[in-house]
Amino acid sequence: TVNGRKVTRSVRPHQRLLDFLRDDLNLTGNKEGCGAGECGTCSVFVDGVLMKSCLLPVAKAQGAVIESVESLASTGELSLLQRAFHKTGASQCGFCIPGMVMAATAALRANPFADREEIKERLGGNICRCTGYQKIFDAVEMARDVQNGRLPATALGEIEAEQGDFIGRNVRRIDTPSKVSGRLKYAGDMVVPGMLHVQVLRSPHAHARIVSIDTSAAAAMDGVEAVVTAADVPGEDGFGVFVNDQPIMARGKVRYVGEAVAAVAAVDLLTAKRAVAAIKVAYEPLPAVFDIDAAMREGAPVLHDYAPDNITKHIPIRVGDVEQGFAQSDLVVEETYSTQAIEHAYLEPEAGLAYVDHDDVVTIVSPSQNITHHRSMLARIIAKPISKVRFIMSPVGGGFGGKEDMIYQGMLALLAMKTRAPVRLVFTREESIISTAKR
Repeated sequence: TVNGRKVTRSVRPHQRLLDFLRDDLNLTGNKEGCGAGECGTCSVFVDGVLMKSCLLPVAKAQGAVIESVESLASTGELSLLQRAFHKTGASQCGFCIPGMVMAATAALRANPFADREEIKERLGGNICRCTGYQKIFDAVEMARDVQNGRLPATALGEIEAEQGDFIGRNVRRIDTPSKVSGRLKYAGDMVVPGMLHVQVLRSPHAHARIVSIDTSAAAAMDGVEAVVTAADVPGEDGFGVFVNDQPIMARGKVRYVGEAVAAVAAVDLLTAKRAVAAIKVAYEPLPAVFDIDAAMREGAPVLHDYAPDNITKHIPIRVGDVEQGFAQSDLVVEETYSTQAIEHAYLEPEAGLAYVDHDDVVTIVSPSQNITHHRSMLARIIAKPISKVRFIMSPVGGGFGGKEDMIYQGMLALLAMKTRAPVRLVFTREESIISTAKR
C-alpha cells in the first residue's frame, strides 16, 4: 500500500524500493543523493518506520505500508511541518528537504515534545549542504510548539505589512511549497515520452594514450540506440571556464581517472550499463603527475600541448619595489601555503535531459550555473548557429560553483542529435566525485 492506495506490480529483482517509487510510480519527491544510505534524501516510512529507501530491496517491501513525502500534502494543503519549513526559510536548494521533512515528521511522531538536542539527534541521518541546519531546527521547533499549543496557529501565517512596505520585512520564498512537498522536478526527476537512458564509459587511468576504441559490440546490442565518442564531435571540441582544455570526451588520450571516453543511449538503464561494459578500449599508460610542483619541473609529463610547461595561466602582480620593501622590513617571513582539493558535495548529483525539438533546436535541460556561457561553447562544439542551441536551467539541487563547468551536456547533445530522441543522464555519487572539477 503506497500513500493509501493498493499497488500491484511485477518488479525486477535488482530494484530497490527507491527505484520502484521513482521509476514505476513516478513518486519523485524521494531523491537519490548518495545511493548508500548516508544522505537521507530518499527517506520514507515503511510500516510507520523511517527508512532509507535506497537500501531496501523492493521485494522486502512486499505487503508493507509505504508513505512517501507526497502523502503529507496529498490533498494539496501542506502539513504543519511543511508550513513551518516554509515559514522559517528552511528550504534553500530544496533537494534534501523532502527527506528532511520525513525525518522531522518521524521525530515529532516519536516524541511530540522533543527538545532541540533531541531534534538534532533524530535528524542526524539526513544531510543538508545549504542551510547550516539552524533554520531546519527552528522549523521543527515551531511545528512542535504549534502542535502542542505553545504557539498559536497564526504563527505560521504571513507577516502583515502595508502595501508597498517591503524594506526590513521577511518575505517568504515562493518556491518553497514545491520543495517541501516534493513536487519540484529536478533534472533527474524529469521523464518524457520515448526517453533513452545514458551511461558513460570512464577512464581507469590518470594519464594514458588511447590506442583504439571498439564500440561495435555495444552498438549491436538490442535496445542500444547510439554510441558516441570524440570522433562524433562535428565542431571545435573543447570547453572550460577560463581555458577550453576539456574535450567532450577524451580525444587521443585520457588525463584523469574518471574522464569520459564514450557514452551510450539505450532503452533502459540496465541495457545502457551492459553496453558500456561491452566497449573495448586499448590504453597505453603514460607517466602521470599528481602534484603541482612535480608538474612544473623540467621534463615533467606534458598534459596539454598548448602548455608545454603545464602552466595554464600566469597572472603577474607587481606593485611597488619588493626588494626595497624587504630591505626596510624588520621581519620577513617566507612560507609555502597550500590547501586540499574540496569536493562541492551538492546533494543533487549532476543530471541532464536533452532533445532536438521540432525546429531542429538542440535543447539541454540541466542545472547549469552558467547557461549563457555553456550555450556559446556548445554551439561551437556541435557546429550549429547559436540560434539552434537552447539551454534551460532546471532547479539546482546545490551547486556552490561546482556546476559552472559544462561537464556532460555535450555528450547529451551528441546523443540527442544522433538518435533524434530525448536522452537523460543521471550521475551516481561516485561519478560526481571523480569526474567533475573541484575547488
